Amino acid sequence: MGAYLSRVLADGGHDVCVIDDDPDAFDRLGSDFNGRIVIGTGIDEDVLADAGAGEPGAALVAVTSNDATNYMVGEVARHLYGIKRIGVRINDPELEALVVDSGFHAVNTPALVATHIGKLLDQTGKGA
Repeated sequence: MGAYLSRVLADGGHDVCVIDDDPDAFDRLGSDFNGRIVIGTGIDEDVLADAGAGEPGAALVAVTSNDATNYMVGEVARHLYGIKRIGVRINDPELEALVVDSGFHAVNTPALVATHIGKLLDQTGKGA
């Protein structure tokens, strides 16, 4: 998900920096990726700084497969760098209220998939 999102945003003209602690993960971005990459974890203050977290107007989206990591990355970015636009991917729908109450934008992956599939079924007129 992160590689796809990063490519879409970079191709759309956004200044994108991808953080990952696995250097091989950057291969998924493709050789023509026009964003930046930083090896490390988004919970690390220095890694966030290298990624541009301190730049004016910075936004952050944490989309790892781990809800707790995504939440913590958002907290670190907000408290250390004052980032206000933060999106946090969650896989456990029960955590959505916590994420939203914390002031983050929740990207509830299962809910998005369910909504999309529901719309598809409604369009085709076929049930499950």
